[in-house]
Amino acid sequence: MYALVEARYLPPGMMSYYLVVKSYNVLSKGDPPRKTYVYKLNVPVAAQWISLAVAPFEILPDHQFNLISHMCLSTNMLKLRNTVEFFHIAFSCYKDYLAVDFPFESYKQVFIEPEMAVSSLSLGASMSIFSSHVLFDEKVIDETIDTRIKLAYALARQWFGVYITPETPNDEWLLDGLAGFLTDYFIKKNLGNNEARYRRYKANCAVCMADDSGATALSFSASCKDLYGTQCIGLDGKIRSWKSVAIIQMLEKQMGPESFRNVRVLYPLLSGLHHFEVFILMVALWLDDGY
Repeated sequence: MYALVEARYLPPGMMSYYLVVKSYNVLSKGDPPRKTYVYKLNVPVAAQWISLAVAPFEILPDHQFNLISHMCLSTNMLKLRNTVEFFHIAFSCYKDYLAVDFPFESYKQVFIEPEMAVSSLSLGASMSIFSSHVLFDEKVIDETIDTRIKLAYALARQWFGVYITPETPNDEWLLDGLAGFLTDYFIKKNLGNNEARYRRYKANCAVCMADDSGATALSFSASCKDLYGTQCIGLDGKIRSWKSVAIIQMLEKQMGPESFRNVRVLYPLLSGLHHFEVFILMVALWLDDGY
């Protein structure tokens, strides 16, 4: 039986610690036998990204990158092995394109039972929590592509959304678009141009059909203030996300792939910044060059 004893977030520049107690009877009198695990995060992040998963997980280290671990309950271990065997490819794809190391010291993918999951994906700093329903065995083919894309998107959000954060709510769409753009890049490189173009075509069609209200506006305009954030969930949330990716792709097309990549090269030099100004500065420099 597991119990959370202490969880606290320290200001940027300091380490945050989680103390988790493993106890066989946390309700018994006295001081029961316990084992303490310490989790520390050296990179300052917003408090909302501090996450913790506690269960008797089985751990599967990635066979290509030591900093990556995959976790699930023992009953799903065979499915986990089959599901994540591709993951080092996505990780390498992003590192090569961004020309920068992963922003955190480790990355963990945790798969929990569907009845325990708040949603199919919950993001945290250096960790993503998924519902185990996305796991599949070697006999399943149809779900393979969707699961790989979901895992690849969660990884992209570690750079754009968790490590680099928006300055204001009006800027959230850009980080969502950059994460989606990076995911599309993975699809194109590893699942083929046809798969990438077909998915982009379906997304653009959905945007055109549904984009008729303030709920799907990318900025938080006056028309969606009364929605209290619900415009970011459900179908409206998907439309906003697809539209964000489309705008980033339009920007790349306008600049040209090489110019867009040259702007992206500035990222390692500015990796000490953890806010939205990083990309804003890149775009400003591009505009100053006369594009």
